[in-house]
Amino acid sequence: MDHQLFTQLISSIKLHSGISRVQLMAQLKLSEKTLNSYVSYLQTLGLQLIQTKNAEFFLVQNIQPLCVTEIRRALSAREIDILPPFLTVESTNQHLKNTKSAFTGLSRLCVTEHQSHGRGRRSRQWVSSIGSDIMLSLHVRLNIPVNEVGGVSIVAGISIIEALADLSIRGLLIKWPNDIFWKNKKLAGILIESTNLVDNCVELVVGIGLNMSVSATSAKLIDQAWVDTKQLTSKHLSRNVLIARIVNRLLDNFSAYENSGLDAFQRQWHDLDYLFKKNIVINSAQGSQCSGVAMGVNKRGELLVQTGDRLINVVGGEVSVRTAR
Repeated sequence: MDHQLFTQLISSIKLHSGISRVQLMAQLKLSEKTLNSYVSYLQTLGLQLIQTKNAEFFLVQNIQPLCVTEIRRALSAREIDILPPFLTVESTNQHLKNTKSAFTGLSRLCVTEHQSHGRGRRSRQWVSSIGSDIMLSLHVRLNIPVNEVGGVSIVAGISIIEALADLSIRGLLIKWPNDIFWKNKKLAGILIESTNLVDNCVELVVGIGLNMSVSATSAKLIDQAWVDTKQLTSKHLSRNVLIARIVNRLLDNFSAYENSGLDAFQRQWHDLDYLFKKNIVINSAQGSQCSGVAMGVNKRGELLVQTGDRLINVVGGEVSVRTAR
């Protein structure tokens, strides 16, 4: 089953607010056996599709299929390579990394309805709902020193918050180095991965997962407090338009970062720093631990931590940070 057929199936069900099996078979030109196999497959991906005793199909959630035309229509006037949406892919970040030879310097956008192995930092699983949440990756080339890559996640976080603020969603903060929070609940995560160094430029894949309408099935798999945009606004948000708005902000802010570094974002960061002056505990992948008070970031995007009479720098990499209890 490909993404085009998925879009047709979802559109047919939504158009009729429920549709009989016979009608659906006729509209999609599918045999009963093939339709049954597709429905079963989508249900294994997490789609909440129910069938009544009268053999009618209904969607439990409001599904908005991804659409390149709608995304491009909402993008600012700039060249960008948008890959055809996937129905499912292992990981949007991994796909762009696997196809980096096709990267020409023109930013490439990859989006999907479902990820089989969505990843956050430190290889943690990223749980998302098929057809409802945002899973995107953007392959970019930035003219910045390698030691300033750490600031990219901060710029990406600011970009996401700005895009949502344009839609009247407020009260969001950035938990260094890569999470977007609302009242101690996680809304979005960012994963930055380096792919290449070319002519003093770094090539990066910027992955973003954003909760828009978390399904009951997905909610059971999330092991921390979470929130989605559906809880933060009564407005209907178009997933395609929000993707475009985020990409617009990313590209604009990356350009500013190339020119001025984090100096261009000091005011925003000060207002959005979730950890500032909080007691925190830092755990490394190697098992070491330290604690202190978060004091913002330096120009390389490293976390500044006051430990006794020392101010230390913490690099994002393979560390996790939590507020002390």
